[in-house]
Order: sequence, then C-alpha cells, then structure tokens
Amino acid sequence: MIEIKSASSQQKAYEQFKTWLFNEWGPIEQLYSEDTPALAMPILAFENDVLVGGMSFILYNKPGTSSKTMWINTLYIATEYRGKGIASQIILAAESVFTRWKEADMYVFTDKPSLYSKLGWQILIEEKEGWVLHKHLSI
Repeated sequence: MIEIKSASSQQKAYEQFKTWLFNEWGPIEQLYSEDTPALAMPILAFENDVLVGGMSFILYNKPGTSSKTMWINTLYIATEYRGKGIASQIILAAESVFTRWKEADMYVFTDKPSLYSKLGWQILIEEKEGWVLHKHLSI
C-alpha cells in the first residue's frame, strides 16, 4: 500500500528525493527550501516505509497571464517502482493538497500527457518539448 507524506516530516527521504531529481534532470528551479516559504513542500510516496517517489511544486505564471500560481514541477518514481500506478496515486494526492490550499486550478508541463489525461486533466498547449495540462478542482 502506498502512503503519501509531506516531505516536511521526512527529512532523510526528502534528501534522497532531491538526489533522484538532480540525477535525473540536474538542478531543479525553485525546489522547496527554507528560503522559499511560499512554495509548497513536496509530497513523498512510501511503500512499506521505503521511499518510492514524490512530487514537487513551482510558482509559475498561469498560461496567458502574468498571475503566479502553483504548478507541478517534478514527478519522479524510482525506476523499480514504475508501472505500478504510483504516479497516478501521487497526482491524486496532489489534487487533495491543492484543494486544501483552496487552489481551484492545477497545471503541469509534461512529456507524459496520457498519465494526466486518464485522471481527467485537459491539454491546454502542445509544444515541441511537451504539453501543458490543466485540471479544474472543486473547492
């Protein structure tokens, strides 16, 4: 069973998650730190107390505006745990987090649009490098 926790209470696991992100993509812009308190703390996924993945967030402009909003920045699943539905569980957990923050809209830029589309996300923009997807939440 997958358990989702805030990285705020999981410092050792959060350090591992940051290492995974760096190894996959290099330095990540706006990754949560004490210097970015307005930025949401990442969420982490555990299976039997073993870190298996996580998600971080970024403040970025809503499409077509200069108004800042929270976006999904990274979604990473450890290689040996991929294909087990964990990414979908993390996305659904993030939707609950956004609802608690009273954020009615979620955005992501991704190269895996089908992962989000199957969870009710809509493609807003298609670019050469990836897609911008959106989901409106009932808050």
